Amino acid sequence: MGDWNGDGTDTVGLYNPSTGAVQLRNSNTTGAANVSFTLTGAGASRKVIVGDWDGNGTSTLGLYNPATGVFSLRNGNTTGGADLSITWEGGSYVPLAGKWQ
Repeated sequence: MGDWNGDGTDTVGLYNPSTGAVQLRNSNTTGAANVSFTLTGAGASRKVIVGDWDGNGTSTLGLYNPATGVFSLRNGNTTGGADLSITWEGGSYVPLAGKWQ
């Protein structure tokens, strides 16, 4: 779930960890994806996270690698690698994203 187009409404999306394929809808209605792209760095062990990493009002995706503790965050819903990488603790933690303030 995320606000993929910055209209103030969270809508659904799909992510395939084995291929990195992403499909996003801009409305909560039946239909094909409005946006499709490939997220670089995919893998079965990576956990997808959603947030507005650059504060522009649009949700984008990131990946968390529990083995290394690295968050790889993307600022656009387009094919490509991370715009920002953050290393935190690895292990059995579950990644969380949110606006805490």
